[in-house]
Amino acid sequence: MLLRRYAEARDEAAFSELVRRHVDLAHSAALRQVNGDIHAAEDVTQRDVMIEKVFPPTAQMRCHAGGATQGQRGHEAFQKFRQAARAAA
Repeated sequence: MLLRRYAEARDEAAFSELVRRHVDLAHSAALRQVNGDIHAAEDVTQRDVMIEKVFPPTAQMRCHAGGATQGQRGHEAFQKFRQAARAAA
């Protein structure tokens, strides 16, 4: 219901509650994907929140929102990992 309220009416309270409920899970997933790099995980998590804020799921995407975010998180984590590898080389 919170996601629907935000997607349809841009309800800021609903979005804040969604973030509060799920930010730790998103951060944990990002942390695993960047091999424990806390700063990179924070960047990836923040990017996830920004993407959800700017591009809330449409009615067709509601049931797949978690998967879409997970895919984006994986891409961002890979980019962070690649940047770190280049910097170390």
